[in-house]
This record gives sequence, structure tokens and C-alpha cells, in this order.
Amino acid sequence: MLSCPEDLRLMRTIGNQNPESVRRPVSRATINEGGRQGETFLIKAMPGEDLRICRVLFNAGADVNRAMITRYSPLTSQLSAQAGAD
Repeated sequence: MLSCPEDLRLMRTIGNQNPESVRRPVSRATINEGGRQGETFLIKAMPGEDLRICRVLFNAGADVNRAMITRYSPLTSQLSAQAGAD
């Protein structure tokens, strides 16, 4: 669970949608750690419109297969979106 200050800082920073401000805290965070519902940093970044944040997280080792308690993951989200577009 997100408990160390670096992890909490990164979660807040992702919410600000500023890719440059994500780079510093991502180096100190536990990149695939999840919150109470299993929400990871990558899951938090997915609804944002700036894919550069996702790229920073991928480069830091974020796991696209890491799912929340509800079995939602960034990968399943994209697969569902593509299936709906067909």
C-alpha cells in the first residue's frame, strides 16, 4: 500500500498532469506499489491526456499487467477500448 512519502508525492504529482514534475519523484517511488484498491501510478495516469507521464512511468518499470482489486489494469482498459471501436 502507498505509505512512504515518495509514493504519496508521486500520486499527487501525477494528478497535476505535468510530465516534468513526475520525473523526480518517480525515481524514488515504489513504481508498482498499489493503493488500498490496488491503484498504481500508471492506473492513476491513464485517464490523463498527456501520454508523456505514462512514458515516464513505463521507463521507470511500471507494469501494464498490474491490476487493481477490480481486475482493471491499463492493459485491459486499452483492450476494451479497442474492442469497442471495432
